[in-house]
Amino acid sequence: MKHHSTYFLLILVPFLFSCNQKRTNDSPPKHPTGAYILEEMKDSTLTIDNAIDPIRKLMFPFRDRDGREYLTFQNIDANEIIFYDMHDGAWLFTIPFNTEEENWAGTFKGYSIVSLDSIFLCREGESAIIRTDTSGRIAGKYSYRKDDRNRPLLPCYSFSFINTPLQFFDGKIYLTQQAPNRRLGKNPVAATIDIETDKVEILPFNNPISEKIQQADSLVGIEFAFSRCFDRANFIYSFYFDENIYVTSPDHSNVKKIACKSRYIDSLQVIDGRNLRDEEALRKMNEAPMYGNLIYDPYRDFYYRIAYPPTRMASGEKQEKTWKYGRKRFSVIIMDKNFHQIGETLFPEYEYVSTLLFVSRKGLYIGIHPQSPRSVPGKIVFNCFQVVPEMI
Repeated sequence: MKHHSTYFLLILVPFLFSCNQKRTNDSPPKHPTGAYILEEMKDSTLTIDNAIDPIRKLMFPFRDRDGREYLTFQNIDANEIIFYDMHDGAWLFTIPFNTEEENWAGTFKGYSIVSLDSIFLCREGESAIIRTDTSGRIAGKYSYRKDDRNRPLLPCYSFSFINTPLQFFDGKIYLTQQAPNRRLGKNPVAATIDIETDKVEILPFNNPISEKIQQADSLVGIEFAFSRCFDRANFIYSFYFDENIYVTSPDHSNVKKIACKSRYIDSLQVIDGRNLRDEEALRKMNEAPMYGNLIYDPYRDFYYRIAYPPTRMASGEKQEKTWKYGRKRFSVIIMDKNFHQIGETLFPEYEYVSTLLFVSRKGLYIGIHPQSPRSVPGKIVFNCFQVVPEMI
């Protein structure tokens, strides 16, 4: 009997030791917090070959009638739009726009592609939009120097750096008005052009922080800036120095103010621009807390708002490049289809470019910063992110 007991212990002890070791090595199970974060997807990098310098900040995705996805860039130096395959980053074709002949599109700054037969260009220095196609010839011109009540408007540019692409809805082109319109005495943020009748109308929504800004002694130039997106039912505005977003009906007669505050920003204050040289003004712009672009994700019904926490710029850091590449660090606030905040992700310093992002069927793509170890010289590299539950 003693012999059998010894044999049993020899078998049991290793088993017990193995079970105990497994419990020790296993990490405790994670549980969802109820919030969501942006998580980088594996094997989802998009590399654009021979692309223009992304500092240009004129980039938009486009999907044609057959569902093919493109990533497009404006090359300002050559006055052209370059098309890349969003699947593998390969160059596909380039549309040049002649600037010398009268019936050609001419010099432009910013664009919006409805289809390859309807490409809309914002004329540089002129309150006019040109409709063209892949030939580069003028197919239509829409002037908006004044509205139907003879009120003046300012030139509109369809940018991605400050995300304000032209929008099209119900037979109208929706423009933005970024700069203060001193000739008008108010600061409307939007206007429309009727494509059939050419009627121009200023919409009844003024910049909500105009009064606060006008009380400042001196400005640095970004105080009136805002981003806008459209979800086919509402226009949504993100003003740089306002923690709220503003949701408007298409005619802008109905405006709802909705809180959308970053957990990394305590308060906002307009930059004091008195007696500042260019380099010092840029430093303050790189350090001050503010908000940025607002992007709509139609594939998942999410909204992404960029936030810039207060930041310290060290001596020797290049102020102009830091600003043009979307500052040193940023976070992305995630909102659901009802504009409820469901999470926020803070990114490491100099890892991604906050102004170089777009949405596709796969997820939210964000460009890798040139100072990141993962950047590739001469190429633009994007990583794809998906919204996932936060686990702790």
